[in-house]
Amino acid sequence: MITYTVRYRIIGETRWHKIKKVKGDTCADGYKIVICEDETQYHFPRDKVMFMYSKERYMSIKQRMEAEAGQAIPMNRR
Repeated sequence: MITYTVRYRIIGETRWHKIKKVKGDTCADGYKIVICEDETQYHFPRDKVMFMYSKERYMSIKQRMEAEAGQAIPMNRR
């Protein structure tokens, strides 16, 4: 399983915070939910927080899509 890093900042503040070893994230009921490798969950109101994701997030999503499709998915190169 590929893990990645999520950086977040509360709108109006200047300091960024970091969550490491994230295995997934989702949105539900106006919240962004970040799920860590140890099953810890963080819930953030989507309209009050900005997020940045590491490049490993793309690879994590791609890996899950390939497992579901049962075949390789080519990377989009520009």
